[in-house]
Amino acid sequence: MKKVAKYMRTLEGFRGVAKLFSVSPAMEYEKWNEDSKLIPQSTKFVIVSAVDAIITGPETYIFPANSRGNIVSWGELEGSYRGGKDHTRALKNAGYEVEIA
Repeated sequence: MKKVAKYMRTLEGFRGVAKLFSVSPAMEYEKWNEDSKLIPQSTKFVIVSAVDAIITGPETYIFPANSRGNIVSWGELEGSYRGGKDHTRALKNAGYEVEIA
């Protein structure tokens, strides 16, 4: 199955540049519940954030999000990496082809 990430918009209020993408198929991740158990989750929306971190240098992380552009879990998703600021590269690392409308 072809994996596609479609650019939706650039988000305000983030350090660095954060962009919202819709992804198909959904990205899988785990989230802690109130009983301190990891529960499998999936998301059809991700935020890709590229920033120059003070200690570690340039990094690009992918976070699960909702359609409004709010992060729903702060655990980094597959494809996130340090050493560069490239939204497309991070999504390609996760196996997605990127479509910019």
